[in-house]
Amino acid sequence: MEYIKGPDFPTGGIIMGRQGIVDAYNTGRGRVVIRAKAEIEEIENGREAIVVTEVPYMVNKADMLARISEMVRDKKIEGISDIRELTSREGIRIEFIIKKDANASVVLNTLYKYTALQSSFSINNVALVNGRPRTLTLKDMLSTFVDFRHEVVVRRTRFELDKAQKRAHILEGLLKAIDVIDEIIAIIKASSSVDAAKMTLSERFGFDDIQASAIVEMRLRQLTGLEKEKLQNEYDELEKFIARCEQILASGEEQLAIVKKESMELKAKYGDARRSEITLSDDEFNPEDFYADEDVVITISHLGYIKRTSLTEFKTQARGGVGKKAVAEHRAPQIAQTRQNRDLGGKRLVGNRGGGVAGTFQNEHAEEVRHAHAEGRQREAGHVLIGAQADGQEAVDQATEHRREERARER
Repeated sequence: MEYIKGPDFPTGGIIMGRQGIVDAYNTGRGRVVIRAKAEIEEIENGREAIVVTEVPYMVNKADMLARISEMVRDKKIEGISDIRELTSREGIRIEFIIKKDANASVVLNTLYKYTALQSSFSINNVALVNGRPRTLTLKDMLSTFVDFRHEVVVRRTRFELDKAQKRAHILEGLLKAIDVIDEIIAIIKASSSVDAAKMTLSERFGFDDIQASAIVEMRLRQLTGLEKEKLQNEYDELEKFIARCEQILASGEEQLAIVKKESMELKAKYGDARRSEITLSDDEFNPEDFYADEDVVITISHLGYIKRTSLTEFKTQARGGVGKKAVAEHRAPQIAQTRQNRDLGGKRLVGNRGGGVAGTFQNEHAEEVRHAHAEGRQREAGHVLIGAQADGQEAVDQATEHRREERARER
């Protein structure tokens, strides 16, 4: 989705959530929710209005406004005092005037819920592949399209090569005929018919039927020196073109390079800015989006606690200094392991003899460590570490065993 973000509808609108797009990309089927683009603006007399400037794709604006007017009249939607249709050549503009005692945000959410201002659009990527219908994923679509364009380039090149070779063959006959034009004219004048003339030319000079026909049909103006030069130049250009076509047909890399070049030309000619905006739905926010990807220090104590501390909270301690406090815990725990790591870059702890992995965070457990850090607490290492292995396992086992002993003594 970094390069193909999602469908871009001609009427714009806002696509709510990426899950439907992901489903369509991975399976060929999906469903996206599209909202009209609306803003709350202050109009005359200090009143508010919901201004719609883009509507969902395939929504009939007139039918939608008629339905909304009916719902307002039946009091199924409350808080709207007037509806103004101000669409012009400059674009769509629909104003829903809000009553003084109504909340514009609540009214807008009601419109989204009960009207076509929020609609769904189903994606079904069915296409004919080798004459059979198939449901295609995004990867399948791209692969099939590239294969199709590759076939087009090959077949087109073969067609153009065949056409050029036929024309070059005729030009060879015309150029040869011009050099012996006096004899050819005499043969044509002495022949009883066109067929007889062509037969004589073929027997005398070795022309085939196509070349002989072109010579018989040649106009007198082509006998001039200027016309002969034009024919020669055309023949030379055709020879270069034929060589290029043969080079393309002999190289798969050349063929794919042409596919890429033509695709870039299409993009430059027809490409424009996106119209549909894509935003996350309420249930698609990733907790990692709220944290910076920074260097951190992960500390495991012998009592079985783990703590995350930003590297910026540490500083070099001069002689006689007290440094910065990294761990504050009751009963002054001893430190079993301290390792530097990236907050979002892997979530792994490295063992003290190198190469070993003490443990790997699951996403939800890494989130617990961040929350504990924000609240000045620590988390139990055994609760958040999984997949422990190699020499780092020893530190985790020691921390867990110390914690068990402490709990046993407390009982």
